[in-house]
Amino acid sequence: GQVIQPDRTTNETVQYVCEDGYQLQGSSILKCISSQWQPAIPVCEQITCDDPQTSFKGYIEPSSNDNSSVYAIDSIVKFDCPSNLILRGSPISKCQFNGSWSPKIPKCE
Repeated sequence: GQVIQPDRTTNETVQYVCEDGYQLQGSSILKCISSQWQPAIPVCEQITCDDPQTSFKGYIEPSSNDNSSVYAIDSIVKFDCPSNLILRGSPISKCQFNGSWSPKIPKCE
């Protein structure tokens, strides 16, 4: 992330923003007090989507890339059901900028 108007003048107030695909954890408004930003400089965390395997009882391709079971924005997954079940919903979903899947995760029935 970055500070807009990054001067360090005592009592200067600035706004902290994150880059696209990241969300701010902490206060976005900071004030310079005794050469320190108050409150503490926030953290920008990558926006991800939860592993759809937690709600989908079938096959997902590709599975998450690591052990964290999260997917980055713009990740696309394909869904399929065991041969004795029918897929209800879209067979493809994409991780959105708000951390949700679109279209919704389908079901195997």
